[in-house]
Amino acid sequence: MSWPICFCGRVEIYGLKSEGEFGVLWLNNASDVQLYGYGGNACPRARYPAGFAQFLPSLFRIQESTNISLVNLISYEMPTTLKQASVPAALEDDTATCLPPDQWLSVVEMSHGLNTSTRYLDRPVLYRRT
Repeated sequence: MSWPICFCGRVEIYGLKSEGEFGVLWLNNASDVQLYGYGGNACPRARYPAGFAQFLPSLFRIQESTNISLVNLISYEMPTTLKQASVPAALEDDTATCLPPDQWLSVVEMSHGLNTSTRYLDRPVLYRRT
């Protein structure tokens, strides 16, 4: 499950850990958000359950937000930690499957018509949007 931070500002998170098969943090119309450290073995699914918007698989989703700093996004992927499947297999199966680390993004941003993301396998020390 993603933790949504929507329509708010001046949020500071001093460490976040997650496990499981969904994104970690969803910023939607937020401003002045700082995350100082992330760790965990979460991995996004190839697609979300029925009724959810289908975004690119990522741990952190930023939508229409400004003045964002995400610091030390370190994930711990182990092949034996979570059930993994390739994208085609995961799309055919709605049961919980994680994508391998080279098939999802740390950060996806969709703001003011700009769509950008980290590269596959990037685990940024600093991701900033002003």
